Amino acid sequence: MTTTATTPAAQAHAQTDRVLALLAAGHTVTQTADVSGWPERSIRKLVENQSGWLIDPEGRAYDPGRTGYTVQLPADVDPSLLAWAKGMLREPTAVRAEAKPLRPAAPAPSAAPLATPTAAPGGGAQQTRGRQIGALEELLADAKACDDKRVQAALLKARTALDGLRERLTAVKERHVAEQARAQAKAAARAEVERLEQELADARARAKQLTRSPAKQAAPTGTGKPKPSGADKARNAAIRAWAAEQGIQVAPLGRLPVSVAAQYDAAVAAAGTGGAAP
Repeated sequence: MTTTATTPAAQAHAQTDRVLALLAAGHTVTQTADVSGWPERSIRKLVENQSGWLIDPEGRAYDPGRTGYTVQLPADVDPSLLAWAKGMLREPTAVRAEAKPLRPAAPAPSAAPLATPTAAPGGGAQQTRGRQIGALEELLADAKACDDKRVQAALLKARTALDGLRERLTAVKERHVAEQARAQAKAAARAEVERLEQELADARARAKQLTRSPAKQAAPTGTGKPKPSGADKARNAAIRAWAAEQGIQVAPLGRLPVSVAAQYDAAVAAAGTGGAAP
């Protein structure tokens, strides 16, 4: 009699197929973890590796590209596992909790164990929140499976309240982000105004320096017009007298014409009198 031994790889493959069947039947990630014994992190990683599979806020797998958003088992998974998984979904919670875990004999490549609360500081609070979310998902799933009218009415109110809570939280987060963006924009605008005001003040100071006349900066005190000396007065009087003798009209006061002064100088040079009019 020949006995065929099941290898660890084959066992891991069979257990992976059962996890996929549980998810395809409508079990949440938390419920699948309770039945299979797999960590939720490993189950979510397995869903990520399936083409088109996603996880909704309630923790159920879905495929947005298929009618009804139902996921389809891979072709190499035994279809009979889906009926088994649906039967597990219809069983009461207590019965499911007593089911033998489908823990893999050898850890699957994607089935990394969850970190314990002491693995990292602050991890306990995160794991507590994860357990609370898992408990809420399981409660909603149990209520959905119950045919009691009062339970269904309460489930409807709970889902409505959760939807309203989700919308309010989203609105608060969006408002907070918008307020932060406005504060940053206001601070940037204030800094830009201060920079431009400083540049304007510097430009005005430079313009004021450039508009000052160099003559005003170097002009001495007083009238600024030199007075004629005694020799100049005597020369001007001699030129006017010579011009009158020659019949040349000149103004009795003011500056003498250059041409008249040149004629006078030429006549004096020609006469050789050393400055006396001819």
